[in-house]
Amino acid sequence: MEYSSWGYSTKYCLTQDSILLKVNKNVVEKKMEDLYSRALTKKESVKIYQFLTSLSYDTLKDEYIKQGIYDATDIRVQLYGDGLHSKNVLLYISTTAITDTIEKLVQRHILDTNFQLRNLHALQ
Repeated sequence: MEYSSWGYSTKYCLTQDSILLKVNKNVVEKKMEDLYSRALTKKESVKIYQFLTSLSYDTLKDEYIKQGIYDATDIRVQLYGDGLHSKNVLLYISTTAITDTIEKLVQRHILDTNFQLRNLHALQ
């Protein structure tokens, strides 16, 4: 999951064995730096994989854009992996029940609340 605003990116990477937060602190060089990481337990990894395979995220459109406001903030959700259907979704001032669920899944695994991101467009 990647958040971007005016050239600055924040990327949350949930892999089979870890979660990683990367940020772009230099908009000119566009170099991503690791800011937070932690290893996932085998139990967490299996539970996440089972959850993702149960979601019908393949029904999502490629983009969801709410017209009328432009603040240069977007969210990109990229899903791929062994046994998962690859999907890339752009959310611009918008969200869906499935993308909101995926975002909450990722944020739940960031144990340090200082690194959790609040999506103002998340579904309540």
